[in-house]
Amino acid sequence: MILALVVAVSGLMLARLLVAGHSIGRRMRVLRRRHRELVDIIALEPQPGSRVRVLEHPTPTAYCLPGRQSRVVLSQGVIEAMPPRALAAVLAHEGAHLMARHDLLVEFFSVIHETMPAAVRSPEAMREVRLLVEVLADRASVRKVGVEETRLALLTLAGSKAPEAAMAAGVGSTAVRLDLLARPAPNRLMTAAMYAYAVGLILVPLGLLALAWTSR
Repeated sequence: MILALVVAVSGLMLARLLVAGHSIGRRMRVLRRRHRELVDIIALEPQPGSRVRVLEHPTPTAYCLPGRQSRVVLSQGVIEAMPPRALAAVLAHEGAHLMARHDLLVEFFSVIHETMPAAVRSPEAMREVRLLVEVLADRASVRKVGVEETRLALLTLAGSKAPEAAMAAGVGSTAVRLDLLARPAPNRLMTAAMYAYAVGLILVPLGLLALAWTSR
């Protein structure tokens, strides 16, 4: 009886995960495709083979559109507001999002968030996930360009807006990110332990369910 209840609840949660995953994934793909098509129409003439698109707009803005046909979108305002090294930091930041597919990490946690009952959902947790991916991209920018250039880029883009389906350097708490930039990067052992802990949080419940199923 208890096993049947566990299986039923697990099946229901799996169904909710699949439905939420399909819904959120499809919605993000549609939004990104539409925005990419719009950007390609209105952007200034790009360099041949480049995924960077420049919009003729005075407000400093920078973001990326993940996917198979990814784009890095800059405004003319951000190009004029930054020295070349700071602009290189912005490009490194957005490139890190695209290369590491941080959008999939955010999408995964968005699916989990939507699947949870409303009473136990935590908007704060989602904000922390989005902050995490921005910090990861900041660290990539620091490694490639430097701390001071990354700091200047964050200050210039603080509070800038971006489309819902995009990932942007100006998103998240700039104060927190600047504070983290001033601290030394965590060592590899600590990073590996954090990843192992995160994977364990997902695999342990699945393992217990599999054990219960095989031992009935």
